[in-house]
Amino acid sequence: MKFLTPDLSFFSKRRSLYSLTYLLVIVLFTIAFLKSFSAFFTHGVTWHLLIPIISGYAIWTFRNKYFAAPISASPISGAIVLCIAYSMVFAGDISSTLIISEMAFVVGIWGVIIFLGGLHFFRKLFWPLAYLLFISSATEGIFDTFTPFFRYASASGASYIANFTGYTVLLSETFIRLPYLVLNVADECSGVNQLISLFIIAIPLAFFTQSKIWPGLVLIASSIPIALLSNSIRIFILIVYNYNRKIFSHGPRDLFMTESGFLIGLAILYIFAIVLSHFQDKNISHNKSTIAIPRGTSLNTVKLKNLIFLSVILFCGIISLNVWKVKDNPSLPDFSQLSIPIPGWESFSVNTPSVFDTLPIPDAEYSALLTDNSDSIYLYLGWYKKQLQGKEISGSLYDKHFKQFDQLRLKLNNPDSISFRQCKSKIPGFSYWIIYRSFNQYTSDSFRIKLYTLCDAVFHRSTCGTIIVFAVPDSTADNFVNSGKAEKTIKDIFNLVETSFVNTISNTY
Repeated sequence: MKFLTPDLSFFSKRRSLYSLTYLLVIVLFTIAFLKSFSAFFTHGVTWHLLIPIISGYAIWTFRNKYFAAPISASPISGAIVLCIAYSMVFAGDISSTLIISEMAFVVGIWGVIIFLGGLHFFRKLFWPLAYLLFISSATEGIFDTFTPFFRYASASGASYIANFTGYTVLLSETFIRLPYLVLNVADECSGVNQLISLFIIAIPLAFFTQSKIWPGLVLIASSIPIALLSNSIRIFILIVYNYNRKIFSHGPRDLFMTESGFLIGLAILYIFAIVLSHFQDKNISHNKSTIAIPRGTSLNTVKLKNLIFLSVILFCGIISLNVWKVKDNPSLPDFSQLSIPIPGWESFSVNTPSVFDTLPIPDAEYSALLTDNSDSIYLYLGWYKKQLQGKEISGSLYDKHFKQFDQLRLKLNNPDSISFRQCKSKIPGFSYWIIYRSFNQYTSDSFRIKLYTLCDAVFHRSTCGTIIVFAVPDSTADNFVNSGKAEKTIKDIFNLVETSFVNTISNTY
């Protein structure tokens, strides 16, 4: 007697086709957002790379909750979000804006989720998908506002512990006086980096370990004082280790570098999570991922035609991002025009004076000393033929050197006026007046210059730009402005600068 066995080859082929299509989507998405991935590695191998891993692990852990019902695709909404993501990739790359490049990756993932699962499914996955926002370097910028407070608080906390335990130290602002050494809690030692890492880890830790909302919020909020405490403990250990030393050291084999504060804080945070969870209902548990997902759920309801359509959208995005190429500007600005005498001033071309010697290296630069009987100012021009990450007229490298404290508005062509950023640097005694020039626009706004660069890329296929810096001694800055001398001098200089740029543009385009 023969037994008929069902032919399962059709289902096997269909599963293989699904697998290949999913793989194709992953490959195309990776290629489309390759510039976003490269932006992550600008920081090196840091906590940024862990954010997608943690988010994916959370989705996998609670997959029974997320995939327990059929989903309804929203191809149109998803395609719109993906188009926005492509625009962000283009804008971030052209203007060399790290935050936009990073966020394009996040928006791209959101677009794929909405495309395949719809807005309802997106809302179900909201917290793991929203958690991806922490991948952006904007996180560092937000937490950097804590730096001055953390410097002083860490120094105060470490000094208090030292005096309490019998080590006599003196504290003056962020300087800790030991018998033979003076320790300074610098920006790099403030503990803000530990705060960022602990805060980001506290969010999934709260979700995985706490069964109620309020203990989770308490655990997340506790990352701030824990980061401060851990850094104070680290500095206290350095005080003890260097107390009778004449040469500073970060402990044996530099064991207590800044990163050690994170490990101390992580241990405290984890212990606190255990203590909080101890006071909650032990029968309540988030993790039910061991329960099998029933057949017919959302895992099996993604339609093959939607996967193919998504592949086409991703492929079109790759083509569109690679068709529009920005031209490298081959001609350098004619800075020789700047050797023309400026009325009322003696001008001397100098090779990167000390007031500018730590600035990033552009494609072409010019610096000069302008002096008369009463004043001396320095002029610096840094020209970039193409905006690239780490080689741009407005970005993090310049922000490390210049900290804005005010804005200065001068009337160069009545009734028009022009604004400068007034900044300080690590070199004392000078104020730095900064303005940017894109292809044909001047602005002192570091965000607006990005927009001008983007427009130049679209309409002129150029992202060349210049940072213009005047270094003015603090002792004469007020008189230089109030006497009207600054307006006249900068107007004369700008006429020469404009001539050099006009010659460059006319020779190139």
